[in-house]
Formats: sequence, C-alpha cells, structure tokens
Amino acid sequence: MEKIKTIIGSEEFVSFPELNLDLIHARIDTGATTSSLGVKSIVEVGDSIQCLLPNKKIVTFTDFKKKIIKSSFGHTEERYVVKVLVNVLGRKIRTDFTLADRSKMKFPILIGRKMLRGKFIVDITLKNQ
Repeated sequence: MEKIKTIIGSEEFVSFPELNLDLIHARIDTGATTSSLGVKSIVEVGDSIQCLLPNKKIVTFTDFKKKIIKSSFGHTEERYVVKVLVNVLGRKIRTDFTLADRSKMKFPILIGRKMLRGKFIVDITLKNQ
C-alpha cells in the first residue's frame, strides 16, 4: 500500500515547534538535496554550537555534524547539519537541515528533496497552501 503524498507548492509557510519559529516563508527546491535553515553567527561552545535564528533568538544545538555541501554553482563549503522537527502543511517531520547564512536570500528556509521524498508532490503552480 502506497503512502498518501501531500501536494505542496513552490513556496510554503513552515514552522519549527522545537525552535519556536512559526510560519516562516520557505522555498521548496527539488534541485537541492538537503534542506537549509537560515541562521547567523554560528559559534562552537564546547561540545555544542550556538546560532541566531530568523526570529532573533539564540538557539543551542548539542547534536550536530559537519558536512561538505556543494552549491549549484559548483562551490563547496563545510556546514553544520542538525536534525530538526519541521511542520509542513500539518505534517511533522524530523529531518536534517544545514545551517547557513541566508540573509541575502529571499527565503530564510530551503526545503530540499531528501525531506520531500515519499511525502510530497511539488506543484510549481501553487504557493502557500
């Protein structure tokens, strides 16, 4: 029996209940492998990292890893990766997010295909379901 897939638009509002981030505008990007959470000033403090979220709150992550990420332009950079609970159209999913400064981007959140796979079908003609 196949799981029911939710139709999702090219842009959606998502929430991160554990981070107290509600209704953040996200870009749905099937070209991106991993999802990305826009943060600023990532600092390692002992065995944890601290960063500034889009809502200007500081959050500490104790469970993280580092990963080399390759952009669509072919540039590579090392980023922190954390597992976070995200709510997309009423579906709560715990998935990996890279942490990156997205302040110059239109969307502070990017949802990639690893999170979408098996759960969503993207209809690019739709926005903000």
